[in-house]
Amino acid sequence: KANIINALSYLLGFLDVVAIHYLMPDSSITFALVALYAPVAILPIIYISFRYIYVLKAKVNFNTYKLLLSRSSGFLIFSSLSIIVLQTDYIVMSQKLSAADIIKYTVTMKIFGLMFFIYTAVLQALWPVCAELRVKMQWRKLHRIIFLNIIGGVFFVGLGTLFIYVLKDYIYSIIANGIDYNISGVVFVLLAVYFSIRVWCDTFAMLLQSMNQLKILWLIVPCQALIGGVTQWYFAEHYGIVGILYGLILSFSLTVFWVLPVYYMYKSKRLA
Repeated sequence: KANIINALSYLLGFLDVVAIHYLMPDSSITFALVALYAPVAILPIIYISFRYIYVLKAKVNFNTYKLLLSRSSGFLIFSSLSIIVLQTDYIVMSQKLSAADIIKYTVTMKIFGLMFFIYTAVLQALWPVCAELRVKMQWRKLHRIIFLNIIGGVFFVGLGTLFIYVLKDYIYSIIANGIDYNISGVVFVLLAVYFSIRVWCDTFAMLLQSMNQLKILWLIVPCQALIGGVTQWYFAEHYGIVGILYGLILSFSLTVFWVLPVYYMYKSKRLA
């Protein structure tokens, strides 16, 4: 249900923007942003509120809360580190790119992010399945699911990129009419590469989290953030938007792209 609520909130936000484009074309960007993100904020709050009302009847004590907090704190740390990694590009852009390039990059990333959210929802649904297979020691079946999921994810990213590229003029005209979105094909190729790498990395990150193996993520993600910040700063100065994407791809390729699968295979062999 949580995945459905999350997906529905993003879909409603997108439909709000489309409706504003046709019904109120003179609306400000602030109004459009509120319409886009309001469902993303409101629907989860409503869902969580109803969940809390439901569980208020359950009898719990301090030790229960302590156990929940101790288990969840590790995921909070990893989520916080991930936010730093994924937002470094905007920090660099604010110093290195023009306002026009920042708008182009932001809108394009939001479009690709909406596409990639579908794969993220699939990963969230696979989490309990992978955890169950690990507990049952069905490693061969688990590895087959991982392989098929990654192949399907990369194919989905490639197909989605082609779809966005072919319809880019129409998509951009809906989101922000009147703004010049002259983006080279190289950017779309690099975005396809970047999100394909994300498919690989996010899948193994999910597997390690389902095994409660978080320490490796705490160690490697700060290194990734440092590499990403340095490379994006350097390449953005010379290549603009393309340089930002170079830095993102390098930060993943030099760290989590190979560390996470190696660590996962090491742990799975020890547990087998």
